[in-house]
Amino acid sequence: TKAFIDAWQKPFRVSGTAAAFRSMLGDGIQGVSGETLARVTVPRLVVWGGEDHVDSVSAGRRTAGVLHAQFVEIPGAGHLSMLAAPRAVANAIESQAG
Repeated sequence: TKAFIDAWQKPFRVSGTAAAFRSMLGDGIQGVSGETLARVTVPRLVVWGGEDHVDSVSAGRRTAGVLHAQFVEIPGAGHLSMLAAPRAVANAIESQAG
């Protein structure tokens, strides 16, 4: 809903947010190394937006490969697929939990 999106975005709209992001990006975008991902042993699934233009679908497939995990592409969803298509993401996760 609009109210949910507004609440989610509110912390990013405070004074100083842009400067904080610029400061953080000076060190590069933080992530998890492939070596660390390869050691993950808990149940895992990579769910990716089919229209993600921030991190490519091929990057998601590579991540799934490193994790030895199934890859599920959510058609029409972008980078934040859990917000754009929450039901599809939940269904993908639930299908693996059974």
